[in-house]
Amino acid sequence: SSGINAEYGNLVAELGAAVHDLTSVIQVCQMRLSGQQLDLSLLLGLGSSPQPSNNQPSDISVQREKVQQLRCCIEQTRTLISEMYAEEVGNRCTTQYGIDIRSDTGVMRPYFTRTDDRAKVNR
Repeated sequence: SSGINAEYGNLVAELGAAVHDLTSVIQVCQMRLSGQQLDLSLLLGLGSSPQPSNNQPSDISVQREKVQQLRCCIEQTRTLISEMYAEEVGNRCTTQYGIDIRSDTGVMRPYFTRTDDRAKVNR
């Protein structure tokens, strides 16, 4: 039983260290994406690493809370990347709107074309 508890404690400590490291990497990504000056200590992983403790129940709840915070950071980073991607695609692709008057029928139809030639839609 004490061997399992020790293994469990080691696992919790390793998970805590992994969450800490991943949080640092995500912070570096967010800084880079938003154009901020990078924190070199985060970039190089020179922060203080979490130290394991003997109080396993609180370790579990603390680690769970850290994982939840990490998931929020991941979602914020994903949103930032998505917004930047959408802006980049939008800058590469200009849409032109107009009215097409068909000479054979005289009917006016709206249309738009995108200058990247991947999509041309007439309605």
